[in-house]
Amino acid sequence: MKKFVKIVKKRIPWISHIINETTSREFYIKRIKLSKKTICILCRMSRGLCGQSPCPLYHLFDKVSKVRSLVINKKHVIGSSPPGLFVGHSKYPYVNVGPLVAPIVGNVETWDTPEQWTNITFNQLINYRLSLIRGFRKAHVRNLRSKIVEKIQELALSRSSVSVDAKFTRPPRGKLIDGELRPLGPKAEIVDFFLDGIKTHQLLEKYFNDDEIRAEDALFELRKRGVLVSNLIRAFSAGLLGIKSQRKLVPTRWSITAVDSILSLRYIRELRTFDKISEIRVYEGNLLNNKFVVIMLPGIWSFEWLEAWWPRTAFNFLGTEIAICGDYELQFDRDSYAKVGGCYYASRLAVSEFLFKIKRQATVIVLREIYPTPENMIPLGVWLVREGVRLALKTRPFIFDDLKQAFAFLKDRLKLRIDDWISSSSLLNIITRQRRITEFLKK
Repeated sequence: MKKFVKIVKKRIPWISHIINETTSREFYIKRIKLSKKTICILCRMSRGLCGQSPCPLYHLFDKVSKVRSLVINKKHVIGSSPPGLFVGHSKYPYVNVGPLVAPIVGNVETWDTPEQWTNITFNQLINYRLSLIRGFRKAHVRNLRSKIVEKIQELALSRSSVSVDAKFTRPPRGKLIDGELRPLGPKAEIVDFFLDGIKTHQLLEKYFNDDEIRAEDALFELRKRGVLVSNLIRAFSAGLLGIKSQRKLVPTRWSITAVDSILSLRYIRELRTFDKISEIRVYEGNLLNNKFVVIMLPGIWSFEWLEAWWPRTAFNFLGTEIAICGDYELQFDRDSYAKVGGCYYASRLAVSEFLFKIKRQATVIVLREIYPTPENMIPLGVWLVREGVRLALKTRPFIFDDLKQAFAFLKDRLKLRIDDWISSSSLLNIITRQRRITEFLKK
């Protein structure tokens, strides 16, 4: 099979200025070898691995999904923001930044809060997301004193929906579907907008005013105090956190993975000192026809994420076989960006947060099966992974004495053959083939 090799920038340009060297190592991007079978799964419309621009999948999704965004025929919109904002990444450091506005007045907090989406239908979710209007204006990421950025920061500090009066240069059009981001509705350049009814989130305001604490420390403290990850992503993207001289706007695409990475690394650092679990645990859950299985094994912290895409699903749409991909880490910190991108860090955050809460460490393997259903014909963003794994970890685990019992159980719970999962897993191969030195001492 023909191989593709893609070499990209060694480092995302903002990362070393905001977080420490340990965390920034995760964002070094190495040479990637791909096959035609997995190129779309690893690219997810965001890395340009096939060299085609625009991504050919975008038009395919537009055609097959039969999803239409809201049609706005006016330049003046009075509505509400969840609150929400969007920072683009094209032509960085000059980026498009602006508010997300729902064309109705009222409480629309649910529209931009993934933590509240586990009990809504696919159609409800799509209606929420594709009704959000993206206003934008060009700004330099360092210029936090510009009029539009100051308003965006006010928006990001709000703890509830905000009334918005927005004027655009033209009626908003189009929609945004992307592998890492949540779907978004029509956009237009914004002339100006006015906010009313802001109720400031006191914890966010506290760390916004403290400009001597590092961004990663602020994120960790805020999360420990119960601030939602979606709120932290918004604050991080708006440049609210960190040492004053280092604050800047962060593209939404990057801020999602950065927050997942920063928080999970802090949890992992702590849980490495905890006792290991004493039995094999299996958790399972389902979210929007995505199956999530979390396997926890007694041992020191190690982690693997694997996903299987059926044909006629978003990133294996034209394939004829189930495509499996993933990545893993052993007890040491990663030194490169995960091949599967943001899904890896979203799942790792859900797992490490759970282990931190129960004061245990474990070797963890997370499996995801993506079935060919209407929900999986277009990408919905990495939030689906974070919330799907969290949902699985809220269930009562199935307990086993050995891996054979666990595999026998999973044989009937997963649609992909268990042998295919085992052969695709680096951690399972290490665990089943590696012999401990204590085994030789007993002889």
